[in-house]
Amino acid sequence: MATLAKLAPLLPANKKPRPAFEVLRPYAEEIHDLITGNKAESREGMQAKSAWIVLSRRHALSERTSYETFKRFVRSCPLLAPAPSAVPRIEVNPGEEIQIDYGKVGTIQELDKRRAVYAFVGILSASRLPFVQFCTHLDHVSFAVSIAAMVTQFGGAAKRLNLDNLKAGVLSPDVYDPTLNRTLAELCEYYGTLADPARVRAPKDKGKVERAIPLARELYKKLRALSPESTLEQLNADAWQWSIGEYGTRKHGTTGIPPVEAFLQVEQPCLQPLPAEPFVPASWTTAKVHPDQFIQVHGKYYGLPARYIGAIVDVRSTATVVSIYHHHELVRVYPVSSKRRNYVPEDFPAWAEPFMPGSFASFLCRSRY
Repeated sequence: MATLAKLAPLLPANKKPRPAFEVLRPYAEEIHDLITGNKAESREGMQAKSAWIVLSRRHALSERTSYETFKRFVRSCPLLAPAPSAVPRIEVNPGEEIQIDYGKVGTIQELDKRRAVYAFVGILSASRLPFVQFCTHLDHVSFAVSIAAMVTQFGGAAKRLNLDNLKAGVLSPDVYDPTLNRTLAELCEYYGTLADPARVRAPKDKGKVERAIPLARELYKKLRALSPESTLEQLNADAWQWSIGEYGTRKHGTTGIPPVEAFLQVEQPCLQPLPAEPFVPASWTTAKVHPDQFIQVHGKYYGLPARYIGAIVDVRSTATVVSIYHHHELVRVYPVSSKRRNYVPEDFPAWAEPFMPGSFASFLCRSRY
């Protein structure tokens, strides 16, 4: 190396002349000031593109040189080019982690109303195989439905779910002890996986899925352009075919292996097996038992024994069953029906017709309040 350093001044430089650089060289200090900013003047730095727009308008440079020349000039000068920040790439063992995130991708017409469409994106951290599902809701039930569909398509669950701190999954973020939404907690227990939320405002904790959000956005635009009349269900089926086809069979830039190949040969055997029955997500809420012994949930009334009047109960609702708990003890289970009032006759005395003037419920109201 020392010999080469001594010979370097003697050897002719194998470089082409760059006359366009001479146009920009007098403004090198000004370019540096625009890109790096000035703390004394409380002025933040800007991107090279913005610096070029400012500089070309100040000095009419667009008539003498081009933005491509400006980019090459900035890159060739160490004092001008911003130093790239070092970002460590976190690698995990196969079957260890799935990274999850949401991103808005467009809109769709549903029942004479234009709705925003979001992409639920999950990606296996080891093989880089993605799962994309388009949806119009971001509530906790929709979130659980998407996760259940994802692990079903993967054929197994990872040991850990690396997710964002959205309210559909995390009620109270904390590095060591986050409070999970009850629906997500049930899902994690059902599949034997651990919810591991990323740190607040730390997207690099799940950089693999963050990188996939723009891909999902472009995928939605492409699928909508090819099939304008497709429903979300059809688009989701096409998205999975894209994951295991166009994207999955292409060699990955980081791993050097197509994601489908890495998934089938390495990662899928390491995933935890799924239960025999699919997960049924439930909506949890709380309700107060009124003096007439009823609670109101989703526009319907459900009766409870008189001893629970005034108590706060937890209500777990699915598409078929409503379960009511008090202090983690199951009190009543009602099938979902079209009836507005649902109750067990034994909870009310036989001598009084419930809900009529002079009934036992009215007696309780008078004696308690």
